[in-house]
Amino acid sequence: LVPVRKDRAAEMVSDSSFEAELHVSDDAPSVGRLVTEFEAQAEDADVLLVGLVRKGQRYRGARLYTIQPDDHLVIRGSSDAIAAFIKATNLQEASPVDEDEDSEADAKPDAENGDEDSDDDDKERADEPAIVEAVVRANSHIVGSTAEWHRLRQRYGLTLLGISQGGSIKREQVSNRVIEAGDVLLLSGPRASSVATLDSLGLVAVNQISVSPFRIWNVAAAVGLFAAAIAAASFGLLSFTVAIAVAVVGYAALGLVPAREFYQTIEWPVVVMLACLLPIGAAFDQVGGTALIAGGISQLAQGYPPVIALVAIMAATMMLSDVLNNVATMVITGPIAIDLAQRLDANPDTFLMGVAIAASCAFLTPIGHKNNTLIMGPGGFRFSDYWRMGLPLEVVVLVVAVPALLFFWPL
Repeated sequence: LVPVRKDRAAEMVSDSSFEAELHVSDDAPSVGRLVTEFEAQAEDADVLLVGLVRKGQRYRGARLYTIQPDDHLVIRGSSDAIAAFIKATNLQEASPVDEDEDSEADAKPDAENGDEDSDDDDKERADEPAIVEAVVRANSHIVGSTAEWHRLRQRYGLTLLGISQGGSIKREQVSNRVIEAGDVLLLSGPRASSVATLDSLGLVAVNQISVSPFRIWNVAAAVGLFAAAIAAASFGLLSFTVAIAVAVVGYAALGLVPAREFYQTIEWPVVVMLACLLPIGAAFDQVGGTALIAGGISQLAQGYPPVIALVAIMAATMMLSDVLNNVATMVITGPIAIDLAQRLDANPDTFLMGVAIAASCAFLTPIGHKNNTLIMGPGGFRFSDYWRMGLPLEVVVLVVAVPALLFFWPL
């Protein structure tokens, strides 16, 4: 359903393609050579020589240019290919900061580790330069800024080699590109593969698995606390909100979740948006908007079984969720579902569960859910690819969900 693009130009800018800048130092052996002399090494490493950056001016092609100190050689290829080319040519990753700042930033990790055992193999491996691909999450605090503005080198010891933005290569310099959610960054540095470093930046490593030690007690405690909260709410011992809050406090008290992660994982924009939409939803109900929409749907479904109205409200909820947050969608469609069920003399629980399921099935656009945005860059998808796969998937959800709803919550 998702088209396979065999065009060579499209492949060149696929999800695994980056455009990186390599710095030529004053004492580099490449000084005085022509750019075209690197073509053999570029071919061996499977990278493409794009051009040259000199004093901020970009020269595309530039095959016959003589390389001078402080030039940036621009190449394009996969992360592995770029790493192989760097090793073969002994060039350096270009940094958006001055050399004095670079040396100061490079010296900082050494000073911090100076008192540690230099014979420790694990720490030696941790300090070795690494190259990693990482996807920018939607809630990352580096979204909307440039690498130069964010000073990745000084703050985190990372060098931005390249950016793949939605499968396209931008023409401005790497350090001046505005980072967007879903971009794939090619990073280099001693801590580039550190999960903690990437997480603090709001990045997710591609093709890298983080393995944490399995502790059966932690698993049992986490499952037990959550099950106890659900049981307490189900039997009316505590309200659902209080029960979940007690479980969260238990997670923090037992050290199951680090305290700092509670604030990091809260999606504050969603909280603010929900706080704004709740009064809007109440006003929409009071002025008769809910009744108007529910009445229109019930008239269209008149003479048909209530299940037709259920399918209609679920389909409408899915379409709304494709352009709006799922929580906000529930705030709008929830009251409509209740009113519609009452007009049809049907079970409101069935309709509420239906819109709850539908609101979580936003498959038609990359903006419907942050996960859709996250895979757009690494998957090399276009905006139009989502509905090709998403539309059949939403139909499958309706086919499976409606009979299940009728079984567990009969109309």
